[in-house]
Amino acid sequence: MVALEPQYRARPLDGVWATAPYLHNGSVPTLKDMLLPQGRRPGSFCVGSREYDPVNVRLVAKSLPGDGCAAGLTDFNVS
Repeated sequence: MVALEPQYRARPLDGVWATAPYLHNGSVPTLKDMLLPQGRRPGSFCVGSREYDPVNVRLVAKSLPGDGCAAGLTDFNVS
């Protein structure tokens, strides 16, 4: 019997164009920010939420006072 080698299975990308964060590397948090010149886009933002914000067209990023992310979220630094 031949042992199967582990394989990476990529997640489905159906509708990925309609979900934040945007661009190939996820470096733009909202559709509004996507339309700004690159120099005016946020340098970091919180990711990991599953709550959708229809006003800003993004997943809600809950940050804490002092520029920290809420529990369970991760700070995504664009640099």
